[in-house]
Order: sequence, then C-alpha cells, then structure tokens
Amino acid sequence: MKNAIITFILFVFTITLINAQDNTKEVFIIGTMHSVSKFLKNSYKPLYKKASEYSPDAIYVETQRAEDSLSVALYRPWFLEYSDSMALAFPMDDERFLRLSVTDLQAMDVEDFRFMAKSYAAKRDYANYSYFYYLFKYGVGGPDKPSRNENGDISHKLATQLNMKYIFSMDDQTEYREYHKAWQECARMGAENGDNKKLKKLLRRDFLCSMFPSLFGRLGHFVNRGKAGERMHIINSFQYAGEDCQPCRDGEKYWDNRNARMVANIVEQVRENEHRKNLVVVGAGHVYGMVREFKEKYPDIKVKLIDGDVPETTTNPAAVAKN
Repeated sequence: MKNAIITFILFVFTITLINAQDNTKEVFIIGTMHSVSKFLKNSYKPLYKKASEYSPDAIYVETQRAEDSLSVALYRPWFLEYSDSMALAFPMDDERFLRLSVTDLQAMDVEDFRFMAKSYAAKRDYANYSYFYYLFKYGVGGPDKPSRNENGDISHKLATQLNMKYIFSMDDQTEYREYHKAWQECARMGAENGDNKKLKKLLRRDFLCSMFPSLFGRLGHFVNRGKAGERMHIINSFQYAGEDCQPCRDGEKYWDNRNARMVANIVEQVRENEHRKNLVVVGAGHVYGMVREFKEKYPDIKVKLIDGDVPETTTNPAAVAKN
C-alpha cells in the first residue's frame, strides 16, 4: 500500500511537471540579413522552412510599436506623416475593422486588404500596415518571386500561411540619432588611431566565411551561427575599438540599450497574451545581445535558436574581436 501511494504521488508530480513545461512560454529567434541582392534571392528559403516547421502562435518583427511615436518619428518620419494624414482623411469603420480582424484571410478580397492596410496606417501600426499592403498587392498566394527581404520571405509569408491577422512589433529607435552620431565619431577616430583596421579585418573575415554558404543558398544559416552572430554584435557595438574611444563606448551603450528595450517589448507582449510559441524575426546582429538579455533578465521565457536551444555559456565577444 505504501509503495502504491508513493508511486501515485510520483506519477502526479511527473504529470504536473510535464504540464508546467508544456505551458512555458518561449521565443524562437531567427536572425536575418534584412534584404539581399538578386544573386542571393533564395537565401531566405531555409530560414522560412525553419520558421514554418516551428509553427508559431505569434510573430514579432523589427518595426516600431504604434504607441512609440518617438521611434516612428526618428526612423520612419514619412510613415508618421502618412499616418496622421490617414487618421484625418480615412473614414474609420470600427465595426468592419473588428469583423475583418477575425475573418479568415481566404475569405477577404482585395478591398478588405486595402481597408485593413489603411486602418493600420491610421493607427500608426507600420507592421500591420505593411502586412496587409503585402496581402493587397499579392493576395494570399504571395508574390511569384522571392521578395529578397525578411518580411516578404519570412514574416508576411508565414503569417499568411498560418491565417494570422496580426503581427507584433518590438523595435525601439529612441536613441537612433545618438547611435549614428557615435558611429560617425567612432569611424573618424578609428581612421586616426588604427581601430578602423580592426573593423576591416572583422568585415573581411565575415565576408570570406560567408562566401561558401552564400554560393549554396545557406547565407541565412550562416548569419545564425554563433561566431557570425558574435562578429556582427562586435561590429554593431564597436567592441573592436579601444577603451580610449569614448564615442565607441557611447555607441556600445546605445546598441545594448536598444537590444534591451527590444527584448522588454517582446516580453511585455508575450506575457500579456496567451501565445506560447513566439517567433522573433530580427536582424542577425541583434541576436547575441538579445539572447544575453533574455538569459539575464527573463529566465522564465525559454529561448530557442536556429541550431537548437541556447547553450549554457556564450563566448566572450571581446575575445572574438581580438582573434
């Protein structure tokens, strides 16, 4: 009898543990090249296959959130102006908007897609404006040729396949001007103190390492490898530069700040919604810093990468910069 009770308790504990694991929210981060040349037009196919196999409940893209007017104004001022004009000129039909928000994409026509695109433009939501404009332009069948960018070849294409009516934004550009000013000053000082030679060495190594994968349509996989991601993080955060370059250290701070805010934006929305499996499509240079943010600040959210789960330890980027 005692053994039976112990067995039953262990069984219940095991089931509870399995259910807890099944309910753990996770993010699957795919690093991208943003856009590619026509010679590399098929580079996104392997990444799309990975994303499709993951079959996410929600998709997050590298665009500014509608409520973040400062980031929109700094990064996409034209869209801010367009949004304001649409808000004034476009007669918003809330009833139709809500109805179409739960209607299957297959049941919508081109005028429905046009209406949703204009509605999201008026709401200052660039991610969903561009998604429904994509549907308006190409329909649910998508374009005949690769779009050669991350949205057309991954996020919009997959969202259509999964009958999604909404895509989540997570970018933050509130220090856009400060970062680019630091970048310019870092480059100016680097020409004088030799840091630009270190940068050229990193860029050359990255180019040479990417040549073979590019020839065989594997560039997407290449940029998601650990070493490639670390190199891009070093370049974007100016870690190749010496400690005496203050603009470079400022630029590193702004880059890390942006990664931190992007992750915070993701976490906030993941926790607000019931979605368990969340796909994040973001420039590959952000992946290293974002993974570090998740591991240090949000350990309750599981992080997955192209080559599997995140390892327990990561390489010190400073060591990569010196090699």
